[in-house]
Amino acid sequence: MNFVSLHFLVFTLATVLAYQATRSVTVRQWVLLIASAYFISTYMLDFKSALPLAVFLGLGYLLVAAMGATPSRAYVAAAVCLMIGSFLYLKQFFFLTAVGLPFIYSTVGLSYVLFRIISLIVDLANRDIEKKPGPGAYLAYTCGFTTFLSGPVQTWPSFKGEYEKQPVPITEGEVLHAMSRIATGYFKLAIVAAVFDYLFQNFTVQFTGAAGPVSWPKLVALYTVSAAAYTGYLYYNFSGYMDIVIGIGGLLQFKLPENFNKPFSAKSFLEFWQRWHMTMSQWFKTYLFTPIMLAAMRRLPDPRHSAAIGLSAFFITFLVMGIWHGSTVVFVVYGVLMAFGACANKLWQLAMPRALGKPGYKSLQKRLVYIQLCKGLTFAFFTLALTCLWTPEIGQLFGLTGRLGVSGLVLSIAALTLVFAAVNLVFDRVGAIAPGRLAAVGARYRDTLAVSRCAGVILAVIFVSAILNKAPEFVYKAF
Repeated sequence: MNFVSLHFLVFTLATVLAYQATRSVTVRQWVLLIASAYFISTYMLDFKSALPLAVFLGLGYLLVAAMGATPSRAYVAAAVCLMIGSFLYLKQFFFLTAVGLPFIYSTVGLSYVLFRIISLIVDLANRDIEKKPGPGAYLAYTCGFTTFLSGPVQTWPSFKGEYEKQPVPITEGEVLHAMSRIATGYFKLAIVAAVFDYLFQNFTVQFTGAAGPVSWPKLVALYTVSAAAYTGYLYYNFSGYMDIVIGIGGLLQFKLPENFNKPFSAKSFLEFWQRWHMTMSQWFKTYLFTPIMLAAMRRLPDPRHSAAIGLSAFFITFLVMGIWHGSTVVFVVYGVLMAFGACANKLWQLAMPRALGKPGYKSLQKRLVYIQLCKGLTFAFFTLALTCLWTPEIGQLFGLTGRLGVSGLVLSIAALTLVFAAVNLVFDRVGAIAPGRLAAVGARYRDTLAVSRCAGVILAVIFVSAILNKAPEFVYKAF
């Protein structure tokens, strides 16, 4: 079901009206379950293609239901490994392609279902959850249509509080706020992301496929612009989708967690991942990074080992997080790049205070040029790493990087760093002035502006879609 389609809009309207038409908690829960089942069915070819997801969900529920009051570590480890093994098999990671199922099936949403099932198992084992969810609540949590495709990843206690709360009438302010958020999302997804995608497609075709060879300087320039355009496309597509689902959650009076917080304002690669896809980053921190750190520190309690332990935990976490994005060898490369970026960033943070002293390093961090260059380099490294997401074959990736060479990649990083730093500086200056001057106008005409924004976005989406002659897909559902 395409988010920029009449089908999705009608589905959303029908779900919201049915949900708000009753004050019964039970009926509302059934509305969510039925809506989620229908939403998921639109991604299935037939009944058979839905069976792997159904079995995966059933296995997860059986493992959760079978947990005792004090489950052994062996049981928890076995349950988590069984879910991960099933996930790897169904997603057909590159080392399992010879043992796949003999029919076509959908894997959409499988990654985020896995996140939720593992968190249930681990949190129950740690007694962070007092009571196991029943079948209906389990399905609503793992397969809710607002979070099924690509998050945000919500914890069970947070979801349970929203799922079981007593209904109250929705206010006009809540509706306007939710509609404004949805309008913002559609503007990002259907207009800004679509324009970036148009640029990306038109630049990449000039140095890939049947376009023929191009000179090295032209290749570097085309690649740099294409990589930047893809980053813009991915961000506005993904964050726009999040705005839409969070807005729909608002119409259902569900508070969904935020997933983005101005990621390109980050001054380092580690800070970037605290702002980009935040719920996924937090999940990996809670269920992978922290357990690795604690286990290693118990075995090696000497403080002299703490830096090495931290770097190892960062490397493993970011490597797994990168590989999680896809099932081909290319995503191993992506994971290595993510891990390299995180470790290099951490080493820099450890080395600079020793080289400059803590006061000197703090002084450097406050300098405008240093701040903007750090932002630019973070953007540049992430942008080049994303090449793995738009070159799905390892031969294609190595062929492109081989043509660019080390000097081409360095030039591309330098250009992206400097251009982003300069552009970001301008936006920072404008952003520091504009909000104060517009705040009074915004407060006075808030409701009128919200309605006008929604109407304007609808017209703009129709206009841009007609020009580009296609409705944009949600890109992150493939990862």
